[in-house]
Amino acid sequence: MPVFQSLTPNLVVSDIERSLSFYRFLNAQHAAPAEYPELAAKVAGGSWTMFVTMDAVDDLHASLSGKARIVMPLETKFYGMREFAIADPDGFVITFAENAATGLVTCSFT
Repeated sequence: MPVFQSLTPNLVVSDIERSLSFYRFLNAQHAAPAEYPELAAKVAGGSWTMFVTMDAVDDLHASLSGKARIVMPLETKFYGMREFAIADPDGFVITFAENAATGLVTCSFT
């Protein structure tokens, strides 16, 4: 059975310089179709989200307030996760969440 070791998001952005404060691995919108021809007709941003589970979500929220566009407020959801979401400069949504009951640390991307 396959076991995943890591996952690196590879986002196509409209402005590399503007997005550098958000990510380490980027693809420029004009360069991506050379590797991924189907992306040639797509508009950057807003096409998918990332969901990152972590610990100390309240601390991260406090550190990002006023620095990032928060698109979902910090709250504990009915399913037991304490989470909030931000949007990057191209409109990709990143949700940061912590298990409110146990504080277990896992990582998943959608």
